[in-house]
Amino acid sequence: MQPKFSAVQRAYNTEKLTMTTSKNVTELQPRMTREQLIDAARTAAKYLPVASAQLMNELTTRLATTCDALCESMEQRNALAIENTVLREDVTSWAKECDRIVERHTKTRCNMHLLEAQRELRDLTPVADAMINITEEHKSMSSQHRGVQA
Repeated sequence: MQPKFSAVQRAYNTEKLTMTTSKNVTELQPRMTREQLIDAARTAAKYLPVASAQLMNELTTRLATTCDALCESMEQRNALAIENTVLREDVTSWAKECDRIVERHTKTRCNMHLLEAQRELRDLTPVADAMINITEEHKSMSSQHRGVQA
């Protein structure tokens, strides 16, 4: 009598056999990318009972949708961080221009507008710096996770 294997175990064994007998053994990876995981789950769902297959397909669809939304929001956040940096530079530039106008009219050296702008921007800096750091960490993590496909 043959032992009974679950559909998932059968799919795993089939995939393992296919992967180990393939010519490109170097493609074996200890971790799968998001796309590989979704593809493997959809493939395994074919071997599951109907209710489990529907659940597996729903999970893979939700994972793909969530990941797409996350990537889109990260892109938006990166764009906003760049825009924030440009706006900070504009504020500093305008403050310097205001100081030049005051110097022209009073004939005395003035940097009160620049100092005030720097004080205001300093109060905002922790949030902007944290966003930039998070953005850089995400870029490095996602490029490592994708196998540097970016």
